[in-house]
Amino acid sequence: MRLSKLFKPRKSNGVLTPEPKDGDLPLSRTKGQKVTVEEFRELRELIRYRYALDLKIWGLRDVKPYSRDTVEERMRKADAALAKIQRTVNNLDKREFFSSHAEYEKLKDIKRRVLEHGKRDWRLHPPWEEREAGSGGSA
Repeated sequence: MRLSKLFKPRKSNGVLTPEPKDGDLPLSRTKGQKVTVEEFRELRELIRYRYALDLKIWGLRDVKPYSRDTVEERMRKADAALAKIQRTVNNLDKREFFSSHAEYEKLKDIKRRVLEHGKRDWRLHPPWEEREAGSGGSA
């Protein structure tokens, strides 16, 4: 399969970004449909999955260039998980989707944390980037 079918340029910065698959797109809601406990559980599990990938990726930051395929696959998965998490919290950010104000406030807190700066985009900043920059390119 050609990369052009999987990726399309983002207009803001020209970086190639994956086109989400139908299963990764947030559900569209009918009028009056509320967020379920299962949806919150899935979001929590996805956040934990991304965190676990981040830890594994960072732990493998010293891997040699010829062994980076496995790490790069985890990097793609971690970036995709973060994108799905961000799409999900953005899609759920409407008071009408929640049964109570407290539930909505919980989502807003999660959204604030998910969207705040500091989340690593592994595709743009691989874990070995600092080491290579700090060593002056010598290995």
